[in-house]
Amino acid sequence: SEQLGPSAAFAMLNEFLAAVEPAIQGENGFVNQYQGDAIMALFPGEADAALRCAIAMIKETAVLNVRRKSRHEPEIRFGLGISSGPLLLGAIGGGQRLESNVVGDTANLSARMEGLTKVYGSAVIFNEQTMEKLVNPDAFNIRELDRAIVVGRETALTIYELMDSDAPEVRTQKQETKAQFGMGLEKYRAGDFAAAAKRFEACVALAPDDSAASMYVERCRDLTDRPPEGEWLGVTVLGHK
Repeated sequence: SEQLGPSAAFAMLNEFLAAVEPAIQGENGFVNQYQGDAIMALFPGEADAALRCAIAMIKETAVLNVRRKSRHEPEIRFGLGISSGPLLLGAIGGGQRLESNVVGDTANLSARMEGLTKVYGSAVIFNEQTMEKLVNPDAFNIRELDRAIVVGRETALTIYELMDSDAPEVRTQKQETKAQFGMGLEKYRAGDFAAAAKRFEACVALAPDDSAASMYVERCRDLTDRPPEGEWLGVTVLGHK
């Protein structure tokens, strides 16, 4: 917005929405609300539909970015968070003005998952509630990322990355290092930070664009230099949205 100004920002958002909304409709989802430059979409069917939609949205945006680049316009990049569970959809307002909205922990968690895409450098992140509800998880390329306590919650969640949203080369690299990444997580949670760092360094060597692996290398080095106080639970406590 700072670079484009209001008119160009409106045009960019509408062009983006026109590109990705069919992907939502194609998976029997619907847009519940626009929140600035964000979309809140609901999928009343299988959780698999939300993941397929996320992949389709990434692909449609890549096509859009080719056109934008040809016009010397900035590319659009975004993070997408997914959570599954009960919600209440209804009208909210004081009587003079009403609008449709959703209320429930599931909506809050989806917003937190979106925020984590910036932390882990992943385009699409979802949580254990969605993982448990997938009918055909083998249809997707999924990698466990972390156990984390997000803002507003007291218990840790297992979070996952949808690697299908990566560029083909990056996705292939992450698939090749998935086992190494998993062993790094095991060492990290066991408190063996030096050994974990070596595993994650091996991931970065083969997949230099793996932002999550790079993050873990730095995190493990910091924990080696400054060991955690008290009992180590292998859980990341996130202090921001």
